[in-house]
Amino acid sequence: MILTTKSRYAIQAMLYISIKDAKEPISISEISNSEKISNKYLEQLFRKLRMKKIVKSSRGVYGGYILAKPPSKITIYDIISAVERIDKAVPCKKNPKNRAECIASELWVNFNKNIVEYFKSYTLTDLIKKSSKK
Repeated sequence: MILTTKSRYAIQAMLYISIKDAKEPISISEISNSEKISNKYLEQLFRKLRMKKIVKSSRGVYGGYILAKPPSKITIYDIISAVERIDKAVPCKKNPKNRAECIASELWVNFNKNIVEYFKSYTLTDLIKKSSKK
């Protein structure tokens, strides 16, 4: 799994919406101004988040985005997998010519599995609660 700025900014924007806990949609420009992320970049991310039904959008002067479900039901993995292409490590095909590759393959498969489980174990609410304890 390769994480890019897409993941970081998507999580940051989703946390912003969660913290605001607004009943009205929050505009891309508000998130952009507050979090110092480009409008265009956020538009791309939110299009993907909307397609995965993580956020809902509304159009118009007072349009914007709201969470499609409570922050306690949105995992960090949900967000990452919405904006990133997640490649799964491929287990070895037991090719005797590449013995070292096969030995290392198990390491990468397990690493990937652990990373996915780690991100699935955190919700937006978990992150917000952790930050308030500091």
